[in-house]
Amino acid sequence: MISSQDELKSSPITAIVNYQADTVLISTLKNGFYLLSGSNLTRMKTAADAFFVKNRINKVLKLKDGTFLVATASGGCVIINKNGALLQHFDNTDGLQDSQVRGIFQDDSENLWLGLDDGIDFIACNSALKYIRPDRRKQTSGYATQILNHQLFIGTADRLY
Repeated sequence: MISSQDELKSSPITAIVNYQADTVLISTLKNGFYLLSGSNLTRMKTAADAFFVKNRINKVLKLKDGTFLVATASGGCVIINKNGALLQHFDNTDGLQDSQVRGIFQDDSENLWLGLDDGIDFIACNSALKYIRPDRRKQTSGYATQILNHQLFIGTADRLY
């Protein structure tokens, strides 16, 4: 049934995941998302449709909280909700080794693991610490950490965070 739909003939299907009880979410490499309920196929518009066309969808994973992690060929990965709203975006400017995400996995602690062209990245979703952003023009080394008055301090070669 799916292969006979004209909408899906122009771009390879990259994932089929459960959307809700009687509906699946279908992602395509270049044409975004579709919802299939029974034999009814409808286009699912998202706030990131232009981003998905430009960066191409490699994989989709439904996360334990009901949102969707979308891996792209050149734009990192994003998290969208069931309505297609963009919740988060991760790419090399956010600390990924590169923005070509080929594989995605969520572990039992709800952390995210990303398979990249040049390695594996880990996103600690349940951590109070989300970003450490040193000057990206030079490498810096971390030398000390301390919790003081319920705040985490990190000493690096170039500053204190």
